[in-house]
Amino acid sequence: MGSSGSAANASLFGPAPSPKPVLGIAEWYCYHMNFDVLPPEDAVEQCIAAHVAVGIHHLVWAIGRATIDYHPSNPDHILLGGLGSSLGSEDWSPVFKLMQRQDTFRRAIAVSRDRGMTFWGRLGMNRHYGHEQYIAATSRFSREHPQFRERSRGGHEDIGRLCYAFDEVQAERLDIIAEVRELGVDGLVLDYCRQPPITRYHPRWVELFQKSGGEDPHSWPAPTLEQLLPWYQFRAGVMTEFMRKVRKQLYDGEAKAGRPCPVIARVSATSLLSDLAAGLDLAAWLRDDLVDGIMLSPLVFCPQARDLVFEDHVKLAHQHGKVCIGGLGSLELIRNHVPTNTGFFRPEPMYRLLALQYAAGVDAMSVYQTDTLARIDYLREHLPLIGDPAAVKARAVTAKDEQVSPWLGYDWHTSREGRFAGYELASAVEQAL
Repeated sequence: MGSSGSAANASLFGPAPSPKPVLGIAEWYCYHMNFDVLPPEDAVEQCIAAHVAVGIHHLVWAIGRATIDYHPSNPDHILLGGLGSSLGSEDWSPVFKLMQRQDTFRRAIAVSRDRGMTFWGRLGMNRHYGHEQYIAATSRFSREHPQFRERSRGGHEDIGRLCYAFDEVQAERLDIIAEVRELGVDGLVLDYCRQPPITRYHPRWVELFQKSGGEDPHSWPAPTLEQLLPWYQFRAGVMTEFMRKVRKQLYDGEAKAGRPCPVIARVSATSLLSDLAAGLDLAAWLRDDLVDGIMLSPLVFCPQARDLVFEDHVKLAHQHGKVCIGGLGSLELIRNHVPTNTGFFRPEPMYRLLALQYAAGVDAMSVYQTDTLARIDYLREHLPLIGDPAAVKARAVTAKDEQVSPWLGYDWHTSREGRFAGYELASAVEQAL
C-alpha cells in the first residue's frame, strides 16, 4: 500500500471527498427511551429520515452489544430484552416489543438502500453488563458461562466483560459477525470503545502468559511500565490473532457473496500505549491488513493517558494506506430527558474538538448517538457543518467557556467524576491494566 490513506480512502468514501464524509453512529431506541418518546411502528424510518435531514448519508447502525438487535438464525443469540425487561430505572418494554414484532436491523438496511445511504453494522466487542438490573442487555452466553467472565488484578469478577483468552468467547463474537455479514451490510465497525480495557487479569491470561515464558504479573508488587509491557503485548497478541480470524472469515464470505465487506475498528483516541494496555495492538492490525481503517472516539479511560493524540493515530493509519476516521462524542451535547439546552451546551468546544482532528488529517468524521443528536432542535444547525473542515475551523474560537464542561464532545463513558477515575496504566491496584 502507499504511504498515505488516499488509496483506502478512495475505496471507502470516494476520491478525496469534500466535504468530509460524516458517519452517524445510531442506536435508534436511545432517542425514544432517553427522551420519553414512545417508539412508533416506523421508528426506523423516522430515525433514518432525521439523519438525511442533517446531511448524514453514512449510517453506523447498532448490531448489538451482548444481546443483538436483529432476529438471529442462531438461537444462542438473543434480542435485547431476551432474558428480562430490567434495564436500569427505565421501562424499555415498548422497545423490546417493537423489536420482537419487526426486525429493525434488516428494516434499517432496506430503508438505507432506498435512500442511497452507506450502511455499516456496529458490534460492541466486550460490553456484557451482567447485573440483574441490566438483565435485558445481558446475553444468554454470558449468563450461562460465568467461568469466562474477566477478573480484576485482585481476582474479583468483572461481570461486564468476557475473557478473549478462551476460544469460546472469540467464537461467540465471530458467529455474530458472520451472521450479520450475510444480512447485506456495506461494512462492519467493531467497537472496542465498548468497553476498554478489553483484556484484564483472568487466570487464563496469566496461565498462557507463563506458558509463553512470562512471569505472573501478580508477583510484581509495584510493577513498572517496563515490566508490564510484555504482559500488555501478550494479551494484545491474542486479540490480534482474533482479528486475524475476523479478517479471514470476512474474506471467505466476500468470495462467496461476490462483494466486499470492509471492517473498521473503533478505538480510543488516547495514546497508542493505552490502547495496547487495553488489549489492542493497532500497529499490528494496520500493518497486517486486518482492518481497513480505525475510527477514533474521544474516550479517556486511563488517568495516565488523558490527552487525545489524534496525530499519532492518523500517522499510523496513513503509514499503512488505511483510513483514520475521527470521532465526536455526545457527552454534554445532550442530557437525557432534557430536550432543550439549559446552558450546558455551547458549540465552540465541539468545533475545537473537531478542528483538532481535521488538523491532524482525519479522512472522515464519526458522530456518536446521532439517533438523538439529529432530532435535537439546538443541534440541527450544527450537524450539517461537521463534515466541512473550513466551517469547523472558523467556528472553533479559543475563548475559554467557563460555564461549559471541559469534557463536552467526549465519549459518554469518559472517566471524569471526582478525582480523575479510570484504569491504571502501571500499578498494582484493583483497576490496574
